[in-house]
Amino acid sequence: MASFIAARPDTAAVVHDLTRTYLRGFGGCTVIEHGSSGSGSRTNACIDHAHWHLFPYVDELRSIVDDDYGTSMKLVGSLAELAQAYANADYLLYWDTDGARATALDAPTLLPQYARSVVARRFNMSAEPYDWDWALRASDEVLVQTLAVARRLLATDNASVGCGSDFKSAGEIR
Repeated sequence: MASFIAARPDTAAVVHDLTRTYLRGFGGCTVIEHGSSGSGSRTNACIDHAHWHLFPYVDELRSIVDDDYGTSMKLVGSLAELAQAYANADYLLYWDTDGARATALDAPTLLPQYARSVVARRFNMSAEPYDWDWALRASDEVLVQTLAVARRLLATDNASVGCGSDFKSAGEIR
């Protein structure tokens, strides 16, 4: 994601629109993003890409990420700062209403499907190991329901809340 931010000047607008929709529709937005440095990445990402997971929570996932990464998470003030600080590193970004924090990653510190595992652990949703892994537990019904909700949110999005490129915008996800 770091090089994606640098290469795409519209990244802030895309992030703004997505988080605005979540905030309006759900009342909260938490972002977990694992970025790779590109070829040779050690975090299971085979290319340098933007891979954001948006969840409809205010701060419910923070304790799980803190348990996993603790003091290695450092405050990040903006998308530009994230891009500069982690331009050549695999990293994890956690962003909720309390601000954004990131950490550099070394294998094997990031589980495959890490963001899904955080939600499953927080809400005790995993009856079996890796029950949250979409590749192992695919459900067409859940996918159809998720897409229907997303389409309704996008069709009715007239709100003016969002985050832009600054992780600390007042009254918004920071």
